[in-house]
Amino acid sequence: MGRLDSLDWLRGLLAFSIMIYHLTSWEISPLESSHLLGRLGIYGVSMFFLLSGLSMAVA
Repeated sequence: MGRLDSLDWLRGLLAFSIMIYHLTSWEISPLESSHLLGRLGIYGVSMFFLLSGLSMAVA
């Protein structure tokens, strides 16, 4: 079994959302978890690490 492209795409989207979260929190103001972007920034890190571990296990 090779790479799962869908996992790579999802990891890329999560990394992008985390990057936008950090940029927004540094430039505008810190975001709370009540905002969608705040949730993606906070929970996106956990999901990114989970998907990274899954893709390593599959490979």
